[in-house]
Amino acid sequence: MNAGPGALLRVATYNVHGWKSLGGRRDIGRFVETIRELAADVVALQEVVMPPLIEEECLERAVAGPLGMHAVSGPTLTRLGTEYGNALLTRFPVEQSRGHDLSVRGCEPRGAVEVVLAVPGGRLRVIATHLGLRARERRIQTEALLALVRERQDVPTVLLGDFNEWMPANRTVRAVSRELGATPAPATFPSCFPVLSLDRIWTSPGLALTSLRRHRPAYATCSDHLPLVAELRHPGNGIDKNNGETRKNEL
Repeated sequence: MNAGPGALLRVATYNVHGWKSLGGRRDIGRFVETIRELAADVVALQEVVMPPLIEEECLERAVAGPLGMHAVSGPTLTRLGTEYGNALLTRFPVEQSRGHDLSVRGCEPRGAVEVVLAVPGGRLRVIATHLGLRARERRIQTEALLALVRERQDVPTVLLGDFNEWMPANRTVRAVSRELGATPAPATFPSCFPVLSLDRIWTSPGLALTSLRRHRPAYATCSDHLPLVAELRHPGNGIDKNNGETRKNEL
């Protein structure tokens, strides 16, 4: 892979399994340390559990704050007084954000979080998601995601998350790879003996993918997924990483 010019960025995706270890113990602190190990600028999280009403505050205080990052939440459902869904952490100012409902009738609610970030290379759009368990459901959700990708071809885009695709050459993976280009797919599930590539990272043309790997946490019992980490080069036009405050406006 050709690194080329521009700013080097690191992005990651991690299904945190409701902050529960393989043994069933819930320990947000261990997961925070695992996310710290990634040293990523942007981290997409799936299966995030937080109390309702104050979810944004809890995510900021319990997870993003200790990491020196900003949080954007994307809950998809509420169960027994607890909100559950997607989230995105970033070191960069958030210029714009919005959530997308990817739910299919008769299936568990699903969604995606979309943000535009001010990064050292200019602007970066990130779409973080967690697709459903049924093949037809994932096909519908993938079509919606690809339509979303096409909306903003002026901004370099990263599409990442837990795509729940069990087969390496399935219809969903082929569709995204045709649109954005094929990328490596290290196995991330189950974390104790990974054989399935459920977690994926794709980038739009203009973003040079320099590496993509799975990460083995120091706390080996964290989650049933391993984090997936990618480094990429932004084409670059000189936006300051530290310029401006975090803003969460509608696109």
